[in-house]
Amino acid sequence: METPVPRILLALDGKIDFLRKSNGVDDEPETRQPSKDEVADKLRAALRGWKPSRR
Repeated sequence: METPVPRILLALDGKIDFLRKSNGVDDEPETRQPSKDEVADKLRAALRGWKPSRR
């Protein structure tokens, strides 16, 4: 829970890149990058839906 979100996203991008190259998949065409505000809104929405379990 201490890993910053940007580092997790970079690791995920690296894993996807590795899998594409190792399986011979062509690169996808460039897509529009979401703005920081869009990413923040999606993250807030996801975290609002998450509720810790109580035991």
